Amino acid sequence: MPPSKLQEEKEGTAKDPKEGAADTSPECRTLSAVVKEYQKDRNTLEKRSPASACREKSGLRLWRKRYGAQDMLELKNATLNEFAEWRKTEHEVSGRAIDLDVMALSHMLDLRGE
Repeated sequence: MPPSKLQEEKEGTAKDPKEGAADTSPECRTLSAVVKEYQKDRNTLEKRSPASACREKSGLRLWRKRYGAQDMLELKNATLNEFAEWRKTEHEVSGRAIDLDVMALSHMLDLRGE
C-alpha cells in the first residue's frame, strides 16, 4: 500500500473505489471489527466448506481474543511471533495448530485485499 494510502487509512479519510466513501475510522479497523465483517462476507459467499469455516472461526476467535482491540494497520510480523509464543505457552498447542491460526488470518487479509 502506498504511503499516501496508508496515511489516509490512519486518518480515516480513505475511500473505497467500489463503494464511494468507506468507513476507515479506527473503530472499524480493529481486528475484531474486520474479522466480524470478513466472516459475514465469507458466509454469504460460501467461500469455505463448513469444516474449513469452523476451523477458521476457531483460529480467528483466538486472534480476536488476543488482539481484538488492535488496529489492523498496526499488525506486524512481530505480532505473528508474539501470537505463536502465546499459543505455545498458554495453550500448549502444536506448530501445526498455530500455522492453521495464522492461515485463518491470512485468508481474511487476502479476501479483504489488505
